[in-house]
Amino acid sequence: MNNGLIGSTCCLNAEQVAAYLGISRSLAYQLMHENDFPCISVRGRLVVPQERFLEWVEMRLEMHREER
Repeated sequence: MNNGLIGSTCCLNAEQVAAYLGISRSLAYQLMHENDFPCISVRGRLVVPQERFLEWVEMRLEMHREER
C-alpha cells in the first residue's frame, strides 16, 4: 500500500512523521511514544512502518468523523 509518501522507504523517522502531519518534530516524538502509535525501536532509533502509519492516520480520521 505504498502510496509514495516517502518513495520506496518502508519506515519513517520523526522528521518525516512531523512533516506529514504538519507538527513539530518534538510533538512527533511524543506521539511516537504513545501506546497506540505504530512505532518500533531499531537499535535505539524510533521508526514507524509507513503502511502502519497510514493505517493509523486513516483510523484517526474515521474516529474524528464519527465524533461529529
